[in-house]
Amino acid sequence: MVGTEWVIDRIAGRDVVESSSASLIFLQGGQLAGNASCNNLIGRYALDNMSVSLAPGGVTMMACPDAVMTQEQALLKALETVERYRVDQSGVLVLTTAGGDVIRAQAK
Repeated sequence: MVGTEWVIDRIAGRDVVESSSASLIFLQGGQLAGNASCNNLIGRYALDNMSVSLAPGGVTMMACPDAVMTQEQALLKALETVERYRVDQSGVLVLTTAGGDVIRAQAK
């Protein structure tokens, strides 16, 4: 999981907006980077067995079409409540929130 760019294709049961670039990169030392759909994001993460906590720390402030901005807000909100992760047998990263929503991503 660490060091791989994960391209998000589903957020809470919805496919991502076509041509949006939502992604996450789990860097060494607990650093998180990526794209929230429109804006770049940075933050931190902590792994413990199959548990994970994410702390998006900041995003750039660009404006994008309404659908992309709505998706970005949904992703940022969901990331704050992620509790578990797994990489399934097909190599898909599955992040599960406290409320049971799922963020799904493919390795790039």
